[in-house]
Amino acid sequence: MTKELKAGSEDFEAFGDIYTLYKEIGGVEESDDYWKECIVKIDAFAEKHDTTLGRELALAIMGVITQESKEQRYARLITFLAYEAMKDRKLSHEFARQAILCESKWIKEDDK
Repeated sequence: MTKELKAGSEDFEAFGDIYTLYKEIGGVEESDDYWKECIVKIDAFAEKHDTTLGRELALAIMGVITQESKEQRYARLITFLAYEAMKDRKLSHEFARQAILCESKWIKEDDK
């Protein structure tokens, strides 16, 4: 069964607003100011769209930016480990290769 979204309806507005919100905060940054802004904007969205759909969209966008943040942190860690392995030869190349291969496993375990 399909649902028709009419311009001006609550659902139509919620989808439009979540798209606009994602454009505003979708470029994840690792700063306190960025995360404070995200919380304020997502909370404002959830208050404006106080429906099941609105709440689920707010949770979804928070989940997406949180996951992207995790992936960026892990990527920086892997890059650092690989750099250290190459620079000082204190870590073996095999260790760096294994760390890179384990990156997705770490992300999945973090989500549990």
